Amino acid sequence: MLKVNFLEELIAEWYQYRGLLVMRNINLKKSVGGGIAGEIDILAFYPPGLQIIHAETSADSKRWRERIKFFKEKFKWPNELYYNELRLPQKARRIDKIAIIHCSDKPRGENKTQFEKETGAKLIIFSEFMKNSIIPNISKYSGTIPETFPLLRAIQLTIREINKEMKKKFKGMIVKDLFSQQSN
Repeated sequence: MLKVNFLEELIAEWYQYRGLLVMRNINLKKSVGGGIAGEIDILAFYPPGLQIIHAETSADSKRWRERIKFFKEKFKWPNELYYNELRLPQKARRIDKIAIIHCSDKPRGENKTQFEKETGAKLIIFSEFMKNSIIPNISKYSGTIPETFPLLRAIQLTIREINKEMKKKFKGMIVKDLFSQQSN
């Protein structure tokens, strides 16, 4: 049975939906003997802004020290690797490295600072990514998200149903859509 990482699927869908070119599960530094030195979960490229995003995801229950070690290994690659081995444009203005994690123990300030310092990647907690990026943007979109983005479409339709139920429940009152700035 195929293992699916829902975080990886959702983040890849999100970047693709936003117009970025997305590659997934890229094997790095293939050796003659057949092994690999590492893998990139998601690599997204935004041609107009010449921006590269290297995203790694995890839904683990590790301690912060273990997470840092894991992600340090995932982000150890020098910028030249993105240009040379992956043949991405050398004119890319920046390479953003981000780790999106779903965990029960939210990082305290020092954990986040230490994580970002040691891995060279920005740490984003999944619930914050949903709250700050996906939900506000999906809520504003009046059309239906295409079926080629099944996770984003499911989120959008769920938000619409919740908003409809809230309006029915509080009929006659001014009710703000649960996930947007608009009011009815």
